Amino acid sequence: MEEFSLPEDITALNDDELDALLDGAVKAFDAKAGSSTVTTDDLAKLRELATAVDSIRTEKAERIAAAEQAAAEIEQLAAQ
Repeated sequence: MEEFSLPEDITALNDDELDALLDGAVKAFDAKAGSSTVTTDDLAKLRELATAVDSIRTEKAERIAAAEQAAAEIEQLAAQ
């Protein structure tokens, strides 16, 4: 399996790229967590992956909230 790497700026990714990144981070975490032996380096990588998953999920939630806010404003403007 190819080593997972997080881009410097996840906010620059489009929604599909962000979804693919989340999928990759989760798969990388699951693969490393499912290992029969876990080294100190593995634990550090698991922490990094968990942080990445959290960051990606936060970015996705912020995008959804922004889209919902924009839709509500558009609806309000259309009602005028």
